[in-house]
Amino acid sequence: MDTSQLDQLQYRAWCNRIQGYYGADRNKKKKLKREYKMNMNSLECYNTTLRTDISCPPTVCSSKQERKTPMNMQLTTNTPEQNMREYLNSRIFGIRNRKDDELNRQFGLDTDSPPASAEEAFERVKAGRYVINPDVNPMYYSWYRCIIWCDPSIKKDPEGCRLARLALEPKFKAIEDTIAIQSPQDALTALQAFEKEMFPTTAA
Repeated sequence: MDTSQLDQLQYRAWCNRIQGYYGADRNKKKKLKREYKMNMNSLECYNTTLRTDISCPPTVCSSKQERKTPMNMQLTTNTPEQNMREYLNSRIFGIRNRKDDELNRQFGLDTDSPPASAEEAFERVKAGRYVINPDVNPMYYSWYRCIIWCDPSIKKDPEGCRLARLALEPKFKAIEDTIAIQSPQDALTALQAFEKEMFPTTAA
């Protein structure tokens, strides 16, 4: 058994002993503190927090102490190209979520975003782009919570929404293949064109 393994066994034995710290009287606490300092001066400082108010002596927790990295925790770093592709994939994820929200509203499965101002709320009420929520009692809640912002002329169509998503899958698959195979610069150009195709009125 090498020194490191012996120290770990001693440290675990001390942890078991220190569990009775809070239940001890004042004299026993002082004794445990003295034993703790004496033991810790001969051990390595492990990254384990004891649930006591006894702090590790500064001489043990030295910043100069060598920290060993376990063999199963070897650090790896991405190359710049891998970081670029991860960024492009995150852009695809954002576009997909945004398109899902748009389709949900288009097929009546989701409500519109709330008005950003009183003037916008007034215009929506004038245009009839709202319905009254029958489950909210205005006697107990604000009148604003009685309103569901949506276009009542749009009926819920879950099947139509599902088919619309399926129709877009080949396009999403094609842009994902482009990101995986083409150079990052070419993939970015293709992604920007794809975003404009998905959101022709809002994409920059």
